[in-house]
Amino acid sequence: MKASALVRYLLGRNLTDSENFHSDPWSIQVLQHIQMLTGKRQVKDEDGSFTEVAVRLHTGWQLAVAVDADIESSVVHLGGEEQLALC
Repeated sequence: MKASALVRYLLGRNLTDSENFHSDPWSIQVLQHIQMLTGKRQVKDEDGSFTEVAVRLHTGWQLAVAVDADIESSVVHLGGEEQLALC
């Protein structure tokens, strides 16, 4: 939902225009990682290579979350990851 549409929604207005929404604001990114042996320029034999599939918002999009609690830190857990948050 566009930020301008969210403001109208929170003011109680009905949002029926599809222009206010995006059907899929997510991108999939496949990342290859390797783990090096400590102190050597060599990849570990076991579990030395793995693939991460990351889900990311399209450029220009942001995630907004409303929490009815006091947050003592600027790091919150979303889906098992720590992400910086503006509190």
